[in-house]
Amino acid sequence: MASFRAEAPRLAMDWGINLRGVTHYTDEKGVALDAAPVFGAVTAPTAASRRS
Repeated sequence: MASFRAEAPRLAMDWGINLRGVTHYTDEKGVALDAAPVFGAVTAPTAASRRS
């Protein structure tokens, strides 16, 4: 895949696409993804779920 900096002038000239502030495609740099938050139980378990 080509770099964004190489393709940006062509996108602007051919298609009128101007993405000010964009510096790279997402796969050009490492992407940091946060883990999903861990939520506790919203309600208490019912008597039916406490069978032994």
